[in-house]
Amino acid sequence: MIIKGQIELDMSDNSGSKLCLQHIRISTNRAVNDKEATVLEQLIKTNKSSIVSLNIFGDTYHASHFANSIDSNALDFENFTSLKYLHLENLHYKDVIGLNLSNLRECDIDLYIKLDCWQESPTPQHLIDTFYHCDIDSFKQMKSLKLPYVTGGLALLRQSPERNGHLDLRGLENLTELVLHNLAYSDVVNLQELGLHSLQLGFNEEQRAPLLMATLLTHGTFQTEIGLNEDKGSEYGLF
Repeated sequence: MIIKGQIELDMSDNSGSKLCLQHIRISTNRAVNDKEATVLEQLIKTNKSSIVSLNIFGDTYHASHFANSIDSNALDFENFTSLKYLHLENLHYKDVIGLNLSNLRECDIDLYIKLDCWQESPTPQHLIDTFYHCDIDSFKQMKSLKLPYVTGGLALLRQSPERNGHLDLRGLENLTELVLHNLAYSDVVNLQELGLHSLQLGFNEEQRAPLLMATLLTHGTFQTEIGLNEDKGSEYGLF
């Protein structure tokens, strides 16, 4: 409907008016013709700073409009200054560049490169660096953080300085959903400070997490599944 509206505006004698697109959802379920594709491309290029929510599901041609100009295998969100809700699912891109965490309320990134024999995907270095170098205050407004297939969990959130080897969740009080896999930490602390509705943690080796389990046992009922994640082959997790 939006694309057809822009086409009609461009054909009108009173052309010059442009739609301000704030919410974009692109999926493989809906094909567009050449004219619609051209309009959609222009809308994306001219509305980067206005886009509030972006949801891309599956590898569509239109996802390439968000790729970095130098590295086409990386998605670039440096100019998306108003972006608050980002959902990237089932995309074959190796990295994300220019992500401003302090603006985000929801961040769901599912990137993978399909390799033979279930090999691990390359580590998204720019994305890892973004999380590693950010201040914890950048997460103050975050309500949902899901990074299910981002490897190298050691760098995603800094460990507590006084609790070596423990993932410290202080400062994330607004989170209601948290998904992190391939964590190199031995335990999780300060979980009780969060108002989580959904929690999924995966560790990269079989180990005990007594502080995490004690917190879960103390604060209400929950369901857990602990064991080998068959998709990963080497990851143990608590869900």
